[in-house]
Amino acid sequence: MLIQYLRDDNRQPYGVIIATDEDSIGWSLCHKNDRWDRDFGIKKATYRANAHIGGVTVRKVFERAFELNMPPRLVRVLDGLETMCIRARRYYQST
Repeated sequence: MLIQYLRDDNRQPYGVIIATDEDSIGWSLCHKNDRWDRDFGIKKATYRANAHIGGVTVRKVFERAFELNMPPRLVRVLDGLETMCIRARRYYQST
C-alpha cells in the first residue's frame, strides 16, 4: 500500500491519499476545525480505495471544482491525487 500525507503550510497533516493497487486510490481529509487522526484517516482512505471511490471519478469532480476556483487546500488534494495515480501505476507495474 502506498501512502501520501497531505500537509498544510505549517507541515501539519490534514489528509491522506493511499493506493492499494494501480486502479484503487482512496483519500481522507480532516475538517479544518477537527484534530487529525492518522489511523482513522488511513481506514477511511482504505475503505474508499476498496469501494473504488477514486481514480477517474475523483479527478473529474476535482477538475470541475478547479474550474470554480476552489480553495488552496483542495488544490493540494488534486495535486496529490494526480501524483498518487502516477506513483501507483509505476509501483504496481513493476511488482
